[in-house]
Amino acid sequence: MPNRPALEIFPQHRTRMLRASVVAVLLLCLGVHAQESAIQTAPPVTITLGQKMTFLPLLPETEARSEYPLTIRAEADEHGLYLVFDLEGAVLAELSRIGSPFYIDLHFDLRNEAERTTDTRATRFRVVGRFDEGQMAVERTVSDAKGENLKTETKLDAEARLSFLRSGTPRVSLFLSRKEIGDHPWKLGEAGQSLPFDVFVHFADFDRSGALELVDEGEEAEGSPKEELTAELGEPGKQVYPDWHTFVMVRGLNNPHANTITTGSMNSLQLHNFSLGDLTESLRAIGQTKAKDDISRRAESVALMTILNAEVRGGVLMACEHQDESVREGAKRVITSHAFGGVDGGVSVPRSGPDTAGQ
Repeated sequence: MPNRPALEIFPQHRTRMLRASVVAVLLLCLGVHAQESAIQTAPPVTITLGQKMTFLPLLPETEARSEYPLTIRAEADEHGLYLVFDLEGAVLAELSRIGSPFYIDLHFDLRNEAERTTDTRATRFRVVGRFDEGQMAVERTVSDAKGENLKTETKLDAEARLSFLRSGTPRVSLFLSRKEIGDHPWKLGEAGQSLPFDVFVHFADFDRSGALELVDEGEEAEGSPKEELTAELGEPGKQVYPDWHTFVMVRGLNNPHANTITTGSMNSLQLHNFSLGDLTESLRAIGQTKAKDDISRRAESVALMTILNAEVRGGVLMACEHQDESVREGAKRVITSHAFGGVDGGVSVPRSGPDTAGQ
């Protein structure tokens, strides 16, 4: 068996995602009117290798929910796929011990491109969480085209591990071998090579067996029972993994509680590093997005790709004069993001109008 790279091979991004509320204020100053609604389907997410994307709470901003800056990042080589999930903000010790503190469901369309002309059921991999550092169980669930005759397998060529960063942030590192990726041609770096996917992260309810003091740093502890915090979050009832503690890639795209999902509505992992060729579609999706927190995390993700790539950064600036209104809007939202320098970096948005648009 070839030597596999270690699961902890990914460099840690030091740039944090800006909170949605801060960016939203800037967008409103530019005349960007982001609408909030009940769970509303936004454009699917497309990410490339090495690109970090933040999850969204399943519930919209109008409802009580937990908000953690959870992120996903992917790498790949001839041995298989590597995924890293940083569960920033999650304190596993505070969660219920009825079951595992969290679990991650990953759905993939592992067919080759020629077979993707028809919809079927995606293959699900489930990573079962734990409270302390160590290896984690990985399960695979397959079904027929109708989502019936479910079959769960546990003997996989896959590895998952929970570790903790110096900050205390839990990190899940997952490796899926080339064998588990099925019929996919796996031609890394080639144009058009993609892996359709969707991911859901479910956290358990807070532990109600005792009281936890919840105070801001520097304040005197008055004590606030965990069940009172749970009540403030909307009385989730007896759910072990409540909706207010669930995170998704795109709200409304798929049911996060389903055992299997169809391959017709999925996000896309492009099997190459981010380049200028990926920019237009990324900006268009940002421009078409309505929810403020969704706009913020998509814009930050693209902005991070411009830090060490002057060509992509220049492409964002030029896109402010693109003939497509959604692309122009997406470019403006990226420019106003924290990672691009729009908050305190003094970057101004190029003006566009009838005389410049489409040039």
